[in-house]
Parts: sequence; structure tokens; C-alpha cells
Amino acid sequence: MTMTCTVNSLRFIATVWIGSLFLALMSGCRGDSVSTESLPNETSKVITSNYPLWFFAERLGGDEIEVELPVPTSINPSFWRPDAEDVQEMQRAKLVVLNGAGYEHWLPSVTLSARKLVKTAEPFQAQWIQIETEVTHNHGPEGEHSHTGWADHTWLAPALASEQLRSLSLSMAKAFPNQAAEIEGREKELQVSLSQLSESMTQSLGGYVGQPLLASHPVYQYLGRQLGVELELVEWEPGTTPDAAQRESFEQLLERHPASVMLWQAEPTPLTRDYLETHGVKVVVFETCGNRPPQGDFLTKMQSGIDRLAKALETSP
Repeated sequence: MTMTCTVNSLRFIATVWIGSLFLALMSGCRGDSVSTESLPNETSKVITSNYPLWFFAERLGGDEIEVELPVPTSINPSFWRPDAEDVQEMQRAKLVVLNGAGYEHWLPSVTLSARKLVKTAEPFQAQWIQIETEVTHNHGPEGEHSHTGWADHTWLAPALASEQLRSLSLSMAKAFPNQAAEIEGREKELQVSLSQLSESMTQSLGGYVGQPLLASHPVYQYLGRQLGVELELVEWEPGTTPDAAQRESFEQLLERHPASVMLWQAEPTPLTRDYLETHGVKVVVFETCGNRPPQGDFLTKMQSGIDRLAKALETSP
């Protein structure tokens, strides 16, 4: 009796196994199960890693395509790291739009399908600027960090932002073929706006090629190159006042690099501004637009920065 039950059980298991194998083979032959399993719960969402890319993607997508920037407005995207929920959203998204040039330092630590990544700075990789000397400093609550490898604020040069826009437009048109014509048309409009920014820079600042300029943070390399200025880094934070050693080093720098303007991401302290002005250096806040501005947009913020820099240089001795 026991042997009969055992034999029957084995026959039942074998029958189930063969049946399951047959169904699996038939499903594979239909050719529709593989793509469903490899793309679980994929959405039509586009996720970007900073505000300029969100601005471009949102304009390209119009009302038809949802575009998301998961970085909270209180955090600089340069220091942001996605949590588990953010990564899951990226894995389900249609596209994940990246700046590249090392901007997304978190990328090697997450698993994302290469087919959905849009590295917008990759087409002009030969133009990336290498940071030759490691820069380490502290941003208060954002913590200490280092700038090594490649300069990554590519979008501050309108000529490069134009190439990033083109890369994004091609990827979105491929991912959303039903909206390809609309995406292409919107890209042309945005390209006109970026061309106008470049023309504005040439008209307002073209006469200052070779001009010595200072920067408080290593993010203006591509802007400086498009302007043709000689840029030197000072490494002062907006919320702190330089100490005696920093002031001494600064005065030595001015002797060999007599700049009359210093670029800042945000307004420095009143004491810092007063100190700079006593040494003939004007403060120019040129916002880097990494995250959403409270007012205006990427284009208006860039134009404001150009205008402030031009005014400061025009009134300098």
C-alpha cells in the first residue's frame, strides 16, 4: 500500500512538472511574457536629477508626459542621495535623465537599467573639464564633501546646455514615439531661447575675454570657459566669514590675479562683502540653478546672472 502511494505521488509530481514546463515553453514562444517580466509596473514617468534637466524635460513633454524631480527643494541636488523609494520609482520610470560628468555621485550604488538612462553630457565628453586639484570643504548641514574628477555644472554654459537639451529631446522622442513631433517642435523653441542666452553673453561680456575673475565655489568652470575669462577659485562659503589665514591667502592671490569681481552661488555675509569691497572686488551672485528657484525659471535666472556680471564688470576700474 505504501509503495503504491509513493509511486502514485511520483507520477503526480512528474505530470505537474512536465505540464508546467510545457506551459512555460508555450509562453516563451508567444514572445509576450519576457518583456512583461523584465519591465514590471513600468510607468510613463520621466525622472530627472536636477532642476535644469527637469525644466528641459517638462517643456519638451508638455501636458502629455509626467516629469518629476525627486530632490527636495531644501537640498542641493549635488549632495542628494536617493532612498529606497526613490530608486524604486526610477526603476519603474520610462526614462531617468542624468547630467553626467560625475554629477550623480550616487549612480554606482544603485541598480538601474542602462536602456532608460539618459546621460545628457555624454555626447560632449571630450569637452569635460578635469578638476586637477582636489577641493574639500564644508556646507554646514550638507556636510563636508570633495570636488574631484570632472567639473559637473555643464548647464551653466548655454552652448553645452543646448547639447544636453538635444540629447534629451532625442531620447524622449524615441521613448514616446506618439509625441515625437511635438517634442521636436518644443525643442526648437527651447534651442532658440538658449541661443539667445549665448548671444546675450557675447554682447554683454564678449569684451572681457581674458579678464581675471574669482569664484567662491568650483562650479563655474564651463561658464568661465564660454566667457573666455581667467577663473581662479577662492573656496569661501556664503554663510561664513573668512578668517585671518584665508584673508592673507586671498590678498596674495589678488597680487597675481587682480580680479575685480567674484562669483557666488548665494549672498555672502555682510562682513565678507565689506572686506571684498575694501579690496576692490565686487560680489556677483550667479545662481547655479541646481534646484527649483522660488521665482523665475532656468532661462530667467541665467539671464539675471549674465546681467549682474555684465553690470559689475562695466562699473569696475
